[in-house]
Amino acid sequence: MRSSWFEHGRGVRLALCAGLLLFAMAFRFGTAKGQQASQNYASFACQNQTVNVIPEQGTTDDTKAIYLCKGYTVTWNVQPGHTFSAIFKKSPFSNGQKYFDEKNYTSTGANDDKYLTVYNYILIVDRKLIDDPQVVGGGGHGN
Repeated sequence: MRSSWFEHGRGVRLALCAGLLLFAMAFRFGTAKGQQASQNYASFACQNQTVNVIPEQGTTDDTKAIYLCKGYTVTWNVQPGHTFSAIFKKSPFSNGQKYFDEKNYTSTGANDDKYLTVYNYILIVDRKLIDDPQVVGGGGHGN
């Protein structure tokens, strides 16, 4: 078997060039992918949330799903003269409250969920099931 420094050095240089080429291609295409993905996200401010409820329609389009950070509250805003109930199966709130109505329409602060968690609730306005809204909390973005 014959081996020489020249042949060995050539192989190392070839492997290094191939590695650099693959790295450059991965960086180029990975960056393009990352830039494309970063344009397809939304951010939400950590703040108290208001859910606007309209009889016969349910929640307004901007409050079909709301993101709620740790410690922030939800207030249901219903037109005067109407009754409503918001009933959670599992509470996203620090006091565990699951039921809200026109007399009790603001929650306590949201739980500190480590992972994003979806809390669906039933919304009834004037004794009619209206909508399937949800509260999303957690994900480590609370204060």
